[in-house]
Amino acid sequence: KRKFLADANGGIFHSPQHPPVVPDLFLSLDVQPHQDWYAHEHRSYFAWEFEKTPDVVVEIVSNRKGGELSEKLRRYAQIDITYYIVYDPQQLLSTDVVRVYERGLGKRYRLRKDLQLPEVGLGVTLWQGEFEGHTNTWLRWCDAAGNVIPTGEERAVRAEARVTSEATARQEAEARAAQAETELARLREQVERLRVKT
Repeated sequence: KRKFLADANGGIFHSPQHPPVVPDLFLSLDVQPHQDWYAHEHRSYFAWEFEKTPDVVVEIVSNRKGGELSEKLRRYAQIDITYYIVYDPQQLLSTDVVRVYERGLGKRYRLRKDLQLPEVGLGVTLWQGEFEGHTNTWLRWCDAAGNVIPTGEERAVRAEARVTSEATARQEAEARAAQAETELARLREQVERLRVKT
């Protein structure tokens, strides 16, 4: 129910004097994106226009040169990003596949023991399954209770299955009703025959 902006590889400008940071993904809650967000001139996140920095940034580790656990960690803390998630599927930087950092006092991050983001009511989890035709382990959003949040495609498939199930149930109910009506007509006919005989 909350308005939000989620984007991949979008530049975050914290102030006009500093160069942007470009995380693999960011999420900003309670903001109103421009109506034409996909137009080139609106594809950057200017913190002074939204009056806040994003709540969550995600970096996906693809090599050992990105600085995800050093320079980027410091930079995101400096610009007041509440949660910084490092997804390291190949474990190039540590034995942890996922790390969630939470901003603490003095613009410093502390490593969370779980994968929850309590201030935004979300979390992340590792999920094994198929996405866009590929079966793999994926980093997925989940709610505060740890339930995976379905993608648009998953919601559509579930809705279609629900409609099909409801249609099947309706057809079965109609068939049972027709069968009961036929049985009732047969019983009435028998009663009428008995009445005629007596």
